Amino acid sequence: MKKSVLILIGLLPLLLIACVKVGSKYNIVHKNQGEELLRGVSIHYGGFRSACGNLGPGSRKHHQLANEEARLPKVAEAYWITADGLKHSKSLSISPVLPKGRLKGDLIFTFDGNDVSVSWKQDEKSP
Repeated sequence: MKKSVLILIGLLPLLLIACVKVGSKYNIVHKNQGEELLRGVSIHYGGFRSACGNLGPGSRKHHQLANEEARLPKVAEAYWITADGLKHSKSLSISPVLPKGRLKGDLIFTFDGNDVSVSWKQDEKSP
């Protein structure tokens, strides 16, 4: 009996973490709305690193269920190289675009040549 109780107590933190993971599921989307190929496209925040790589004009790439067990930080770093070989980076404030409550949707990083912006698209199936 004591052994069973100890096992349950030991599993309790894992069960709580599992509940949090179910509540927040989001995707990282890299979108190139510019007219040139971008290379080395990546987004960094906390311990997360997206490795998008090359992103052609008008294309999108998804990183599904990105780091769902961790909260999004207030700032993310975007990195990319334009067709002229110039390396770019930009710090983006994420907090203002996020909805209150559960995160179910897409965090979209839209690249356009020498600039990048961030937006949120809520999953249509989400309450």
